[in-house]
Amino acid sequence: MTTATPSRSVVVRGSWFHRHRVLTLLVANVAFLTSIFVVLEAAYWGQWIDFHRADLAASNPPGILVPDSRPTILVLGDSFSVGRDNWPTHLQELLGPDTHVVNSGVGGTTIRQMRIIADGRIQRFNPSLVICQIYTGNDLVDLRHPVASGQIGRFRKLYWSVTDHGWLLPWYLNTRLRQTIDRWSRNRMSDPTEMERIIAEMEAGPFSPADYSPRSAALLAASPTLIADQIAVADEMAGAWSIYEGELDRLAALCNAHGVPLLLVVVPHCAQVHPRYADRFRALGAMFPDPAALTMDESIFVTRLKAVAARSPGVEVFDALPSLRKQEGEGVELYFANDPHLNQTGRRVLADAIATTLESR
Repeated sequence: MTTATPSRSVVVRGSWFHRHRVLTLLVANVAFLTSIFVVLEAAYWGQWIDFHRADLAASNPPGILVPDSRPTILVLGDSFSVGRDNWPTHLQELLGPDTHVVNSGVGGTTIRQMRIIADGRIQRFNPSLVICQIYTGNDLVDLRHPVASGQIGRFRKLYWSVTDHGWLLPWYLNTRLRQTIDRWSRNRMSDPTEMERIIAEMEAGPFSPADYSPRSAALLAASPTLIADQIAVADEMAGAWSIYEGELDRLAALCNAHGVPLLLVVVPHCAQVHPRYADRFRALGAMFPDPAALTMDESIFVTRLKAVAARSPGVEVFDALPSLRKQEGEGVELYFANDPHLNQTGRRVLADAIATTLESR
C-alpha cells in the first residue's frame, strides 16, 4: 500500500508559519488596532456620534438642551467658555428669557475642532446666531506646537507632532483622560465649602511662578516668545495661521450654508490687557521682543481675523480687548493670579461686553 506524503510546498508553508507565528500574530494585532484607530479618527472628523455630548450636558442646564421657538445663540468655544458658571450663562441672564443661549464650548479645542463640532450643533439647535469664542493665547499654538524645542520630553513631543499633523483622536482621548481625573478629584472634594475655599484662593492669589498653570509653564519653557508670536502671528505661528485661516473659511462657509450669521468673539491674552500680567509672564520666562505689540489697540492677530471675516458674508469680529482693558484700568482684576483664564468678574465683564454689542447689531 502506498502512503501519501504531504507536498513540499505544504511543508514549507507550515514550517514558515510555525517559525514566525509570533511575528505574524504581532503584525495582525498591529493591523487590527491601526484599523480601529483609523475608523475612530474618521468617526470623530465626521462626528458619526456626538463625541462631546458630555461636555454639552455639563455646560448647560437640562432644559436648555431642548430646542424651542425662541431665538437661539449657539456658543462654540474652548476652556474660556465651558461650564455653567461661565460667560454664556451670564449672557443668558443679561439677554433674558426671550433668548435661548446654548453653550457648546469644549475645553482644549481650537478652530479645527470647533468647525467639526459646529455642523451637528447647528442642525440640532437651529440657531439664529453662532458665536465662536477665540483665544489669542492658545488658538495658533494648538495647531503648531514648539516640537523642535529641547525642553520637552519625548512623549510630549510625539503627542504634539501627531496632533499638529491633524490626528484628533489622541487629543480627544487625552482630553477625556484629563476630564476623568478632574472629575475624580472633584468627587473627592465633594464638600461645597471646600470647593468654595479653593475658588476663593484662586481669586485672591497671590501670584507665584511655582503655582502657575503647568501647561503655560511647559509651553514657555519650550518657546519663551510663544505669546508674542501668537499676538503678532510671527515665526512658527505664521505657519499655524495658514491652517487657522483655512478652518475659519470652512466655518464661515458652513454657517452661510445654514443661513446663520457668525460672530467671532476674541478673548485677548491677559498680557495684552494690563502690564501686571505681562510682568507675571516675564517672571515665568516669557519674552516679548516688541513690548509695544502688547499695548496696540488691535493686535495683528485680530487684524487678520477681520480680513478673513470681510470676505465672508454674515461674519463679524468682536474684540473684547477694549472692554477688558477699561475695567482693568479702573483697578478690577479680571484674570486669575496663577492661571491665564478669566476669573468670575472677568467672565461677567466679557458677557456684558458681548451683550452690549449684540444689542447694538
